[in-house]
Amino acid sequence: MSKKIYKYGNVFIIISLVVIGLGALLIGQIIEVQFWQSFVNNVGTAILISGIFTGINEYYMKEKLVNLILSKLNLKEDINRTGIESVYHNIGEIDYGYHIKQAKSRIDIFHVYGRTWTNNHSDELTDRIINSNCKIRVVLLSPTSPYITALAKTYGITPDELKERVTEVSKTWESIYAKKNRKAKKATQGDIEVFYHDTNPAHSLYRIDNRVIVVQNKITQGKSKKLPSFICKDTSKPHDLYNYYVAELEDLVKSSNKYVLNKGE
Repeated sequence: MSKKIYKYGNVFIIISLVVIGLGALLIGQIIEVQFWQSFVNNVGTAILISGIFTGINEYYMKEKLVNLILSKLNLKEDINRTGIESVYHNIGEIDYGYHIKQAKSRIDIFHVYGRTWTNNHSDELTDRIINSNCKIRVVLLSPTSPYITALAKTYGITPDELKERVTEVSKTWESIYAKKNRKAKKATQGDIEVFYHDTNPAHSLYRIDNRVIVVQNKITQGKSKKLPSFICKDTSKPHDLYNYYVAELEDLVKSSNKYVLNKGE
């Protein structure tokens, strides 16, 4: 059956139901016996409503439903293609601790200085470096970066305070590295590398094995937890977001200066 014949057939059925329903209601007005009058009126009303509902369903609701399904399918395809798993508007909703504990081979961290973040997760990070073969790379803003002054103003602190915070976080990583060295006889091969970069940190990145957590940084003054963030996974496709951000991390490491964790080395 062609699409055209199907369409005209539906129109004919809808018009027929409406006509029959109206006809039954008119006949009901003529009948004098109360029982049969009520019966014919009820049947006519049911047929009329059925015709109207069929028309609405066929030419309005069905189209809306089809469009909704197609939009959902397109959205699902976009999600599958990009690898996005979760989206957040508050970074407090992200369970970093869970993801760090699941790490088996690689953790890459890129943020301005992340003092609170590093202190909050130092135990999990220490555990990974001591009790697994996880390699950790940390990329922090260099205290000599030309962006220090502008970022300090954004955070509402002085440039010297921002430099101190970067140095403080670097010392925290030195402490974690020292704990790892004291456990050097263990069979695990975890390691830490810290780098200083001079680029403008438009967002923070946390790569944990086959996932990347992306946190957008504020461009206006002040700090806030309400930052758009998302988690994307490796889809094994060449153009997913995971590969994009991993490539960005690799470029950052290549253009950064390595910070010596053990000054005696």
